[in-house]
Amino acid sequence: HVAFTPSGSRQKKKNVALSNTLQFFLQFFFTWMIIYSPIYLNEYVGLSWNQIGVIFSIMLLPFPTIQYPAGKLADKIGEKKFLTIGFFIMAIALYWFAKTLSGTVFVFAIILFLSRVGASLAEVMVETYFFKQVNEEDVGSISLFRNMRSVAFILGPLSATFLVAKTGIHSLFFVLSAIMLVASICAMMLNDTKHA
Repeated sequence: HVAFTPSGSRQKKKNVALSNTLQFFLQFFFTWMIIYSPIYLNEYVGLSWNQIGVIFSIMLLPFPTIQYPAGKLADKIGEKKFLTIGFFIMAIALYWFAKTLSGTVFVFAIILFLSRVGASLAEVMVETYFFKQVNEEDVGSISLFRNMRSVAFILGPLSATFLVAKTGIHSLFFVLSAIMLVASICAMMLNDTKHA
């Protein structure tokens, strides 16, 4: 934990606020991708639901395979680097996804696999980082952190509905790529735990 001094307290508040922001961005990513990526692949790219099922099976592999070793490594070098890299990978993968108007199952499987490599890193690191910043007395902060999922799952579909109506579904992934890039910049502003 950050030392309890005036400057340390300010740094802790900043770290907690940034952690909540990153948690919101991550859950926002999940909201849009869960709802809109299969619709995009089926209705706009023209892939069958069987093909999309194969893609999604491959896409989810990073979660059971990457998170544990990444978490162990983060204890030595800090979560900040993994968070920054994770969100940046998500931004690049989403931009690639938005630019790819047609392609094979393999191409889309690789793109979405990379997006989930980034997401799996971000998911485990934001949780680990946040709980290194708080203790049992920070009930309000912990509650807010947990509620970021609900907030994202409300605001995500509302904002996407408006954007799709104005610009079409294709633009969602460019916008989400930009949001993930902002998240990567936010992650760079954290005070790394290995120095805390």
